[in-house]
Amino acid sequence: MNAECAPKIGAPETPLSAEALQAVLRALDDEYRAQAFYRAVLSKFPYALPFAPIAESEARHAAVLTSLLDAYGAKTPPNPHLDSPEILRSAPDTLAEACEAAIEDEIRNERLYTEDLLPRVAAYPVIAQIFEALMRASRECHLPAFRCFAEAYRMNRPLTQASE
Repeated sequence: MNAECAPKIGAPETPLSAEALQAVLRALDDEYRAQAFYRAVLSKFPYALPFAPIAESEARHAAVLTSLLDAYGAKTPPNPHLDSPEILRSAPDTLAEACEAAIEDEIRNERLYTEDLLPRVAAYPVIAQIFEALMRASRECHLPAFRCFAEAYRMNRPLTQASE
């Protein structure tokens, strides 16, 4: 993902509290982990839908969070999960199982935002709006896609992207 794809966020008016910084870093780590898991699935099942486009979406989400950190002058950590042995081992043996694991992760993602992260950034409306948009993408786009494909894979209907 290119840094130029991320939105430019203007200089903030108030400094970022330690609690809000930890919330942004936790959100970033969650996006990093999801991207790494989806890429691990793709290493086992190249071109499997909906993993490729959603992995790209997770990279865009991470870029938005990176822009937030940049705006506040905070250091952005690299993705420690990409190609990690733990993540690579976690890729299930079937696409149906991979979709089911992704469904659980997307549901957990929404809970993470609503129960933990959003309350920590209540004093930062721009960050809260970004968190809500990321949560909405997870709930309204990623989750339905994984549910649809999980059903298709359980029914043994092969659904893959054509290779280029």
